[in-house]
Amino acid sequence: YLAIVSLFGFGMIALIPAWAVNVLKGDSVTNGLLLSARGVGALVGALMIASLGSIKFKGKLLAIGSIVMPVFMMIFSLLKWTPLSLLTLSIAGWGWMVTLNLSNVLVQTTVQDELRGRVMGVYTLTFFGLMPIGSLISGAVASHLGEPTTVMMGALILFVFSLVLWVYLPTLRRLE
Repeated sequence: YLAIVSLFGFGMIALIPAWAVNVLKGDSVTNGLLLSARGVGALVGALMIASLGSIKFKGKLLAIGSIVMPVFMMIFSLLKWTPLSLLTLSIAGWGWMVTLNLSNVLVQTTVQDELRGRVMGVYTLTFFGLMPIGSLISGAVASHLGEPTTVMMGALILFVFSLVLWVYLPTLRRLE
């Protein structure tokens, strides 16, 4: 799932400067507000996970975050009003952080000790290696179809993949 998030979820961030100008008819301040809104949501998600400590429903929270993120990306792609865009982007940022943080935690706690370094190497390569490719794809698609369509397409791909995980990997939701 992390590969899909890196390819289709992070590309939206590369489009934020164009979004601020072309969609919201704003400027650099609008760009900064959009990026900050996503960051605030991510910070809230990170602090929430840190405060929950040794919760016994990490898999369920991961599944919820993996659905919240694309749903609010879809809503964001339809908006042309800055205050509501900021709110939806912060909720998407919350889902993004919950998804990434808990997937990292679950990978590290479920992998055998002697394989953890190798698995985390692949995990990190997937996460950081596919991010710029996702931004390149998003930029190329946006130049032909526009920013809102590009974000909607990425969100739909993430949403479908999240639903597939929800249906076909019920054991994921039971992970502690």
